[in-house]
Amino acid sequence: MSVKVRDNAQLITRAINDFPSNYQVGYFKCRAIGRRYLAEATPADDLVTELANSVRCTLKDWGAGKRKAPELQSDGEVPWRVYLFLNSR
Repeated sequence: MSVKVRDNAQLITRAINDFPSNYQVGYFKCRAIGRRYLAEATPADDLVTELANSVRCTLKDWGAGKRKAPELQSDGEVPWRVYLFLNSR
């Protein structure tokens, strides 16, 4: 896959660098847990729950329920649904 930059590279760099750091923290936390998850043939329930909770917290930090973004479901329901999804792979 290739990408063609059609705008000023400095403006794009500035936009990336100005991106809120809490977005990056959530991304890298989920990514680290996701790598552990993917490394397991059969991930343990506690790892699946950890990943589900991390995804939920990251979505909340990214603005779920704000600025017309969809609301998150209850604390207990979302990790359970993500858990079921992750275990269906």
